[in-house]
Amino acid sequence: IQLNTKSFDTHNFFDTTNFQFNPTIAGYYLLSWSIVNPDASASSYIQGDLVGTITTKSGAASTGISVVMYPRSSGSVIIYFNGSNDLMSLYTYGGTSSGSYSVLGGPAQAWLSGCLVRAA
Repeated sequence: IQLNTKSFDTHNFFDTTNFQFNPTIAGYYLLSWSIVNPDASASSYIQGDLVGTITTKSGAASTGISVVMYPRSSGSVIIYFNGSNDLMSLYTYGGTSSGSYSVLGGPAQAWLSGCLVRAA
């Protein structure tokens, strides 16, 4: 997902060109994410995955509920980063009755956050 806007980034760990979280301080980081598919039909769904050089972590998959709620995928995980070449990005897959899908834009709808929990 092309996350190219930062709310804040105190150490410049998030690369908005390559859409990657790459901390330069070794330690344990809490990463959380959320994405929304703007199709509320019962056949629509979305899945958000955190993918990188370390591991892949999947968020909860979600389907539409009639026309009342957009499907959302979100998750949180604590991951160790080595402080040099470990990185993570947010990827998605999903679908609708037409076969194609999109991700609802905006910082409240598609986001990834990361914070240092404990330095190594």
